[in-house]
Amino acid sequence: MNHALKTLFSATGISLMAAAAVVADTRTIAVENIHNGIIAGDRSLIETHVVENIIPHNPSAGPGRDGVLAYVDFLTTLDAPVPSNVVRVLAEGDLVVIQRKVDFVGPKVSFDLLRFEDGQLVEYWDAMQLWVDDTASGRSMTDGPTDITDLAETEANKALVTNFVTDVLMQGKLETLETYLAPEYMQHTPFVPDTLDGLKGFISYIGEQNIEFYYSEIHNVVAEGDFVFVQSEASMMVIQLHFMICGVLITV
Repeated sequence: MNHALKTLFSATGISLMAAAAVVADTRTIAVENIHNGIIAGDRSLIETHVVENIIPHNPSAGPGRDGVLAYVDFLTTLDAPVPSNVVRVLAEGDLVVIQRKVDFVGPKVSFDLLRFEDGQLVEYWDAMQLWVDDTASGRSMTDGPTDITDLAETEANKALVTNFVTDVLMQGKLETLETYLAPEYMQHTPFVPDTLDGLKGFISYIGEQNIEFYYSEIHNVVAEGDFVFVQSEASMMVIQLHFMICGVLITV
């Protein structure tokens, strides 16, 4: 396979077949916790699969499992259930990534990153971005392939994307873009055009606007086949400095 990024958006001591079964089970538990547990308000599901001292990284979330249950109770007070549609799910080891389109105080796209131990949720991160209809690429923020393929290429793809984030987004080596990006690469970030040339034009534009944007640290990388998710810390400087946690999902 030609290892170039096309789209920007292992267990020890057990057999590969057993490892795949563990990942599949964890993936199912993760999706059920999001939809049936949190969105649909199934407290018993959360009490079964969420540890009491779960570590939340959402600054609005209360501590522990009681904080999760309090959020569930809050959602049940809303006039209507929060629409939430899973778009993509990928898993590696004890980590599961869920990309969703939600309607929570307006339409948004979210990434949930969940960490499991022995089938129980022990830590989670989430991030949301406002939905944009009129995108620079003309494609939506969630369309594109959803089926995971090329499982044998997982480690190679993970290395490729990690190096891309390190070289280009962290170290600013823009001269290496052609090394990592396919010329026809497709963009789902709403304000960036398709293709390698479109990205170069966007980079030139933000430079002309004196906007400084760079990634400073990689926190987690989750890969499965031709999908790789990178959770990073970044900063953007226009007039003042802002810090953010970024989730990027890339197909290879």
